[in-house]
Amino acid sequence: MKPALELTAPDLRALLASLIRGSGLHASKAHYLLASSLDMDALASIQPSQSGLQESELRSVALAFTEMLCIPGTAVDQLMSCSTMDEWAQCALEFWRANPAELVFKTSGSTGTPNACKQSFALLEQEIQAQAEIFKEHTRIVTLVPRHHIYGFLFSILLPKALGTPVLELPLVPSRNQMEQLRPGDLVVAFPMFWKSLAVLAPTFPPGVCGVTSTGPCPADVIHSLLNLGLCRITEIYGSSETGGIGTRHHPDHDYTLLPFWEPLAIQPDHQATLTRRLPNGETAGSFKLPDLIHWETARTFRPLKRQDKCVQVAGVNVYPEKVVDCIRSHAMVRSCAVRLMRPDEGQRLKAFVVLKDESRIDAFRRDIRTWLVQRLSASEIPKSLTFGTALPTNDMGKDADWD
Repeated sequence: MKPALELTAPDLRALLASLIRGSGLHASKAHYLLASSLDMDALASIQPSQSGLQESELRSVALAFTEMLCIPGTAVDQLMSCSTMDEWAQCALEFWRANPAELVFKTSGSTGTPNACKQSFALLEQEIQAQAEIFKEHTRIVTLVPRHHIYGFLFSILLPKALGTPVLELPLVPSRNQMEQLRPGDLVVAFPMFWKSLAVLAPTFPPGVCGVTSTGPCPADVIHSLLNLGLCRITEIYGSSETGGIGTRHHPDHDYTLLPFWEPLAIQPDHQATLTRRLPNGETAGSFKLPDLIHWETARTFRPLKRQDKCVQVAGVNVYPEKVVDCIRSHAMVRSCAVRLMRPDEGQRLKAFVVLKDESRIDAFRRDIRTWLVQRLSASEIPKSLTFGTALPTNDMGKDADWD
């Protein structure tokens, strides 16, 4: 039997850094360490009072940290009393080790309400041991994904433990300097937007470098381009925050294969699938509905047909534009709005078209809206561009249309 995996203080320090970066709280503080650095040793020694965050923001991070680790809310006050961020990690680890059973990964539901997805640590370990068999030839993990999301936690924290390999963390924006740091045997863990940008950069890969992608579909033409550039293989992981990984495939023309612990309860052509899971103790548990319509080739291989929740990808995160619409529309100055993902020539974030109740107050709205949105949305959900008009754009058939 393989030894059980355990979380350590450096693991929790990495989770903490990822939570802070993902919160967007430091976005307006140019001097703040994590806005431009991935140095975990620097994070360990920094004092919370010198982080550039207000006390209320630090408390918000502490609360999110305790919620993720499923440790008592009373731990927040103890974290706030720590003198360094490394002490935060050590303190949280003591609480975690008292009951190392579950973690919570947050996502947005199709209604736009963030969902807290509780995951058994034993089942996360079960998955990563199965993934380790797939990636056992690799000698280093190169990660570009946030560790506080389930994909990043599995592949940037647990997979290196299961394989016994080191981890190299790189910035999210691809560059030739990044690619020069790759070496034979690396497994690059990233998401579709990164792979798209990398295909445009067109680097040369060392031999034996493979990739992993998840959080949403990666276009087949992007994968083919990267394979033509010398990337050995890209493995697509199909799953969700609610279920973890469900299946994998190593080529966009192939079907996904279920991970060994999943079984379909019933196979219906081009229908929403329901799976059951074989637990580590041999028992089976529950029924899990997949978010897609599924076409089954065999009892173990499948192809997703259509995503049922209306989300888009922003910086590797699934974002629901309708949630952002509801948020902006709730502002007292707004009559109506529309939110879309930018076209490739515009960028890779969300954009919003806003109709105000009083057109003369555009300047006042611009001054107010940034702070207002930061208090209500994640960094990935906040539109990068705002356009104003007297009516939402439509085409000559009266249907919603894009705008410049």
